[in-house]
Amino acid sequence: MANEIALNCLLNMGTVPVSSEPRLLYLLIDVRPGTGATPLQAPVNIAVVIDVSESMRLPVLSQAQFEELSRLGQVNATTSDGVPVWTFKSIPEHIRKQAPSNLEAVQASIAQSAQHLEAGDRVSLVAFAHTAQTLLSGLAGSEGAQVLDAVQSLAQVKLGDETDIAKGVEAGLTEAHKGMTGRTNMVNRVLLLTDGFTQDPTRALQRAKQGRSVGIAVSTIGIGTEFNEKLLLDMADASLGNAYFARNPSEIPPAFEQELAAVQSVILRDIEIEMKFSAGVEVRRAYRVRPAIASVRDARRDGRTLGVHMGDLDPANPPALLIECIVPMHGGGTFRISHVDVTYRNEQGERATGASSDVVVNYSTSKRKDEPNPVVMNTVERVTAYALQTRALEDLAGGNVVAATQKLRAAATRLLTVGETVLAEAVQAEAARLANSGEVSAESAKEIRYATRRLTQRLD
Repeated sequence: MANEIALNCLLNMGTVPVSSEPRLLYLLIDVRPGTGATPLQAPVNIAVVIDVSESMRLPVLSQAQFEELSRLGQVNATTSDGVPVWTFKSIPEHIRKQAPSNLEAVQASIAQSAQHLEAGDRVSLVAFAHTAQTLLSGLAGSEGAQVLDAVQSLAQVKLGDETDIAKGVEAGLTEAHKGMTGRTNMVNRVLLLTDGFTQDPTRALQRAKQGRSVGIAVSTIGIGTEFNEKLLLDMADASLGNAYFARNPSEIPPAFEQELAAVQSVILRDIEIEMKFSAGVEVRRAYRVRPAIASVRDARRDGRTLGVHMGDLDPANPPALLIECIVPMHGGGTFRISHVDVTYRNEQGERATGASSDVVVNYSTSKRKDEPNPVVMNTVERVTAYALQTRALEDLAGGNVVAATQKLRAAATRLLTVGETVLAEAVQAEAARLANSGEVSAESAKEIRYATRRLTQRLD
């Protein structure tokens, strides 16, 4: 199939002055469906992995509802999943109806989304807490009644008081791998939903990486304000999945539906961008900027060749990559920085080339300065804001409040530059809180992490 991929390679400066010094350039590689692209219509193979620990079963109350229960003497303090939580002796029916638990919202999400599964799809359902239990294994999408029965049974599944995400993901990967057996054209996904921390974060991340190695992405939905967002984000990034933040039960169904829609919309699978850089070019940093901003830590290197896997091509949020590089000094004329190939995995499971392009820069002796490419520079500003907030939270975790505050303020400035006023104000408010109290709120930290990752999703 011809023209299945449209490849656009943009430099922040197409023409630079002749210089006796190396020069910093930014290369934005944008991959979109080409004119010859058609819907893949590949079956979806998804394993949904659900936290059923006690904290997921607690009603999510408004402040007014909590205060009413407290006045009635129905509130106790305890610990669940390693974090302080409130438990309730008894909840009046009028409050209970208005305060669903996170688990109830997950049940409603799956029940609603099951209606959109096709006959060729495969769905598995895994519940986990201290241990994991498979409730459905590779059920055909046409068997919606059995999906609903299994979802309904979640409320009765008791798997211990602690949370072990690694066990849940391992069981989900096992089921997803079964669904892949003998089939090369499926879109494979594990979707993890949790509201808490885990006993062994390192092992959970390793499981996500194992999924990537066999072609299964792990997407995550973090629920509430007490989960380990760094772990869930790292798991999604390491496996080329997606990451969502649901502050309250009402935000769980939209996140679930968005993930299912993304999986069902895939046009091409397993996109890889390969760059063959010319002698003298030094790559300093690389960021995936779509579907979400994330630093590239898993690039394949072979001499001057750099390969970056970008995941599947969802036309609603196609992959893009930003490269920060140093080009050598040059006496004048045209210089090829890199040759770029974009490949994908075809229906036979083999790699095929979808598009290629040379990236060239012109060295000029003219004193007239060209204007920077606005699309590239806008992307650079957004990526910089993301990187600043990431390093700020790392500084805070290391006890360096002053450095963290400075980086948050710098991130707010970058956000204002690109017109992200609301997010800039939120970041600035947290910088002020940090300067005054030495900490940021758990909810605000999550909102900032997830929002800055999505900064590039609105770029055209």
